Amino acid sequence: MNRILLTLLLVICHELHIKAQELNPWLDSTQINKSALPIYVANGVIINPSEINIDFILSVEVVRDNQTNRWLGKLAKNGCVYIKADQQFDIITPKMYRLKKNIPDQATAVFYMLNGHFVSDSLKLSKASIRKVDVLSGKNYKNIDPEFYCLSIWTLTSEERGLPKDKNTIRIRGFQE
Repeated sequence: MNRILLTLLLVICHELHIKAQELNPWLDSTQINKSALPIYVANGVIINPSEINIDFILSVEVVRDNQTNRWLGKLAKNGCVYIKADQQFDIITPKMYRLKKNIPDQATAVFYMLNGHFVSDSLKLSKASIRKVDVLSGKNYKNIDPEFYCLSIWTLTSEERGLPKDKNTIRIRGFQE
């Protein structure tokens, strides 16, 4: 029963993204992440590499595509740089962002995404690595339960994600052979 419910919830969140893209193709949270950058993890926390003090680095391990572990899944499709450091990071989890973004406790379902990929609500993120947070709500779309939410967190800039820099730039998407 739980698997069926989870599958149904994932389908509905996917529908939220499709509907959002139909209504506003420029909505950042529905754009594809075209980045080829690896993800950086220091002491079990996803970080921005610029926030680490090189004087505190104890060790660095670079893991490529197929060698990534289940913990990061598709987030690490371009590899991962694991850093052990003698440095503390101010962390936040997607679940903590739920409170910050005033998503009601009675919400039917809340999904969490990081850089366009579904993640656990307990994934640890460095506050300094977060560039943008979008909240998609079912109440903004037809045929979607108004109490469904998708919290989309981005640690990449628009340029790193392959989005146009200039707001006046036109991007045409369509079928490619």
